[in-house]
Amino acid sequence: MEVDGLARRTPAERRARLIDAAVRVIAAHGVEGATTRRIAAAAEMSLASLHYLFESKEALFFAIWEEQVRALKERAEADAHRDGLAPTAARLLRQTFDWFESDQEFAQVQLEITFWALRRDAALGVGTYDLHVGLMEAALRAGRLADEPEDRIGALARLIVALADGISVQWFCYRDPDRLAADIDAAQVALAAFTQARRP
Repeated sequence: MEVDGLARRTPAERRARLIDAAVRVIAAHGVEGATTRRIAAAAEMSLASLHYLFESKEALFFAIWEEQVRALKERAEADAHRDGLAPTAARLLRQTFDWFESDQEFAQVQLEITFWALRRDAALGVGTYDLHVGLMEAALRAGRLADEPEDRIGALARLIVALADGISVQWFCYRDPDRLAADIDAAQVALAAFTQARRP
């Protein structure tokens, strides 16, 4: 049963409510335990409304990834500068962890969904990464100076994502803020070294 007033909300508002509910349910019950019935109940919406807005549970879970990319894109665009690949890469990594620290539950759920997607459908897993890497590539192109090689952008974008994922998993294991800060600093040094390295 939907709460009074929810039916009058726009589809976008109801989608956002379901995404938030899905994150909370996955955090509490794991991906396998996140049934559409539980998610609809957590959102205080009918199961029919959920299926109207999302054609499948996979589509809803993919929307969680899309929401993360949207949030990161907003941060990147709000603090964008054409100051070169190294500063842009460092800034993107820092922005990723600013978002991460602001909503760690969401970040952990996003990691869980990635592995769930890979077990169910490799193409779905690839799609989640394409979103994230594509965001990094676009931001790097916007920050690249005219004399910097464009052909490194793809590899640099993938490196940012790889470092962010690895550091995230370590954070969830150790929960050590000092270690996290040191790892981010080291990763930014590695990104700068990659942008400055000469091609063989």
